Amino acid sequence: MGLKNINIIIIILLILLLISLSLSNRTKNKYRDRYNNQVELYNSITDSLKKYKNKDSLNTAVIKVMETDKTKDFLKIKNLEGYNLKLQEFVKSQEKEIKNLKVALIVATETSYTDTLKEYYPVGGDTIVFSKSILLDSINNKWINAMWGFKMGKSILQVKTFDEFTISIKNSKNIPYAEITNLNPYSTTKDMRVYQVAVPKQKKNSFGYSIGFGGHYGISSKIFDYGPYIGISFNGNIVR
Repeated sequence: MGLKNINIIIIILLILLLISLSLSNRTKNKYRDRYNNQVELYNSITDSLKKYKNKDSLNTAVIKVMETDKTKDFLKIKNLEGYNLKLQEFVKSQEKEIKNLKVALIVATETSYTDTLKEYYPVGGDTIVFSKSILLDSINNKWINAMWGFKMGKSILQVKTFDEFTISIKNSKNIPYAEITNLNPYSTTKDMRVYQVAVPKQKKNSFGYSIGFGGHYGISSKIFDYGPYIGISFNGNIVR
């Protein structure tokens, strides 16, 4: 066996070794990423809503975002309850457009308004005949439209509430969370659940290798040759 054949065998063995190491490392990273994703998903599902008033004294709520690489992984989760279950049912209802569904959000609010009824005193006596009297009061602004009292023997209560929200999804230490602010000063957020498809993280720079079979021309030797090759490279992204 000639020296050239021995060199070719060594190169082939090196190539096979690099392929084996690459596949092993890829498998390890795949299972590690899957485990980390499951942990983050569990933490998101069990996360509780945190409420506070922002600098403008508006009610703000923050919660982790449920994030998976594929929507079907989220739909496979069993034993969900409450608003987690409602969110899953909402995602499932988008089955026809599930490939285009990137973010799903469910928000539950609670509005409370308390006021004291005015004291009414009839003119010319101390008795009110409810069947013949009308005593009404109301409040009407941007957020609440309400009327209460009695009219011809019937009690009346009419209430309409209006909510406006600002919603943003942010990242803190690579953990996505949702922040919602209710602009209605009388209303608070009871619960909120957010699901989004994870965006693959792109590396700015990376080392890599290439293997193959081809020909090359030596500039200094002016000799054309061919055979298997191994290359090591450093890659950088100019445009992301």
